[in-house]
Amino acid sequence: MNPTASQQVTLKVHLLGTIAYVPDPDGRRLWALFPNGQSSEPAPWSSTTDTEHLKARAPHFPLLVADRDAIDDENTTETIFATLKPFDASKIEPESLYPLTESCKVISAILDKGLDFGLEGHGVRIKKKVNKFVPKLRKISPLHSSVDDRYRPESEDFDSDALSTAFCLNAGVLSAGGFFQGEGNGKVDFGRVTVNASGELEIGSDIVWKKRIANHLIWKTKLPAGQRSFTLSTVKWKDNPPGQYTFKAIDDSHKIEIAIMNAEVDAAALFLSDAILQDGVNGFPDPDFDLFYKLSVNRNHLGGRRFPTPKSGSAGKSGKPCSGGMFVGFA
Repeated sequence: MNPTASQQVTLKVHLLGTIAYVPDPDGRRLWALFPNGQSSEPAPWSSTTDTEHLKARAPHFPLLVADRDAIDDENTTETIFATLKPFDASKIEPESLYPLTESCKVISAILDKGLDFGLEGHGVRIKKKVNKFVPKLRKISPLHSSVDDRYRPESEDFDSDALSTAFCLNAGVLSAGGFFQGEGNGKVDFGRVTVNASGELEIGSDIVWKKRIANHLIWKTKLPAGQRSFTLSTVKWKDNPPGQYTFKAIDDSHKIEIAIMNAEVDAAALFLSDAILQDGVNGFPDPDFDLFYKLSVNRNHLGGRRFPTPKSGSAGKSGKPCSGGMFVGFA
């Protein structure tokens, strides 16, 4: 093994929440598009009785989370708006995402601006579990499997209003870091959501998917040999000025680890793996997934049917199966 290569710093990025993954036309790059969910909206169903089911989508924000010690303050111009102090790690859920343990974490909002990792590469390698377990729109709703080209950040007529941020993965490896309801059976169905006379949510007969969902992806890539710091630049959208975050490998570590998510602020701050309902509720649909349909070329054509929505099928304590979605490409 090349000793110099073995000492290269690895950039490890956790990708969480409602993110649309769209291959670039060249087939070697993968865009991560964050649908704009900054305002809350009613869920695409209504209840005829007073139930505990979620009836609206909570606001989602593009957030960056990192170790406090990994931030190079002198070379970071973007605002860090919260610092989270350590607490008893035994109280964190075993399946929690990027947990707060020994060190402080910082949170920053990445609103209405793109991200540029500035790394050269010849394409990202996508592992089998990503292709198998990230919901595919061509499987769930073929009419909505392509994203309108105006939402591609490099498009001449790029329209950023439907996105809160976006970035491109052009190197390294993309793998599955975690599954909805852990490594167990946690299968998820997609289908039309209706409400019966008792106010109970039901999924129509057009059920698809019927397997697990990978709702936590990890992107890893090597920094150039000898480089122990990394600058993530923000790209100007609208009137927001460009800026940067600079991270450094801590002490003798050969890793820089951050998380980028499109999620509810409280979930990010509490490091929850999934929003949990009380005992006895047998799963419920995830209205977050509807954000993806707004990016589709055929977003208004469903023949009068509701958009397919994911619903957990497990009883007892059940979580919200919030996940990313994999598209065919731009059109």
